[in-house]
Amino acid sequence: MGDEIVLGGEGGEVRLRVATPVASRIVLVRDGRSVDEKEGTAAVWTVRERGVYRVECFLPQLPDPLSRKPWIISNPIYVR
Repeated sequence: MGDEIVLGGEGGEVRLRVATPVASRIVLVRDGRSVDEKEGTAAVWTVRERGVYRVECFLPQLPDPLSRKPWIISNPIYVR
């Protein structure tokens, strides 16, 4: 559901993974700003910076305006 993760020492990194039951546009949000997005049912990001991360998933196969509204908004992951 949400968590806190320690990044580690110099050059430390953390992998963030997400999976959805249907194809979606998966957006990685860091400190309230969109930093990357991927399409499909799974995504993995390697994080090397501290921050508050979450994902938002959208269903582009739905008609507007539904395709522009988040289907899933995850709880935050605090990378310290």
